[in-house]
Amino acid sequence: MEATINTKSVLDFVYSFPDVAKRGNWVPRYDTETDEFSLTAPRLSDSARISYFSDEIAFYVTPDQKIEGLFIEYFRNNFIQHHQDLEGILSGIDPDKISDSNVEENAVVDLNQKEVDKVMPELGEIIKSSLTDRLQLSPVE
Repeated sequence: MEATINTKSVLDFVYSFPDVAKRGNWVPRYDTETDEFSLTAPRLSDSARISYFSDEIAFYVTPDQKIEGLFIEYFRNNFIQHHQDLEGILSGIDPDKISDSNVEENAVVDLNQKEVDKVMPELGEIIKSSLTDRLQLSPVE
């Protein structure tokens, strides 16, 4: 079941995303079977539900509108192709080992926190840009 999220929660989160993730020790993961990236609280609340922000970006949201994580679909096969500055996130994951014929039973891989930290500002800017586009706002310069 998809959650709904209010605009204020999105704005608050988007403009403080890197700090929120760092303070909360959010954990970066990549699912090799479904090509999904997530950056979430170490343990998501049982009540957290996914709420799509754009075609490929979603948030994990609790009923009280707390955002506990970020989720990106088609990460390697689409998102990274459009945002190549983020490629370092997947360092250490050999694409040749991610084929349907040889994915191990546990396809979710914990990613290197240092690599994710390096690109966190860029990821935050991409999310802000998506918000600007979605709301059809002009960016502030």
